[in-house]
Amino acid sequence: MVSFAQRRKDLVRELELGGIRDKEVLATVSKVPREDFVPESLRDSAYENTALPILKDQTISQPFTVAFMLEVLELKKGLKVLEIGAGSGYNAALISELVKPGKVVTTEIIPEVFEFAKKNLKDYVF
Repeated sequence: MVSFAQRRKDLVRELELGGIRDKEVLATVSKVPREDFVPESLRDSAYENTALPILKDQTISQPFTVAFMLEVLELKKGLKVLEIGAGSGYNAALISELVKPGKVVTTEIIPEVFEFAKKNLKDYVF
């Protein structure tokens, strides 16, 4: 069975082939474990370049979409970022890596999704 680390590396290569050029974004995607932000039952699908369901009809966005958005945002170290809609917490984790030592504030209105993101982000400092 292929490790999550290898799957993450393969995904980063797929993103590069798809046109993502920002080296910081690619490095961050290779660092943040997407499998920690999906339901346990979907961990084996974490590195497919597709959106996956999380809770309450919400999804974790397709990795290419996330990387593209982060690339066009041109985030820099030290920025303060407000994210609306925490979802799984994956995007907030990526942003936090990109803006360190900056700050990320993320919001979520669906209580169950908020708790899911909170649990997933426990190892990230905001």
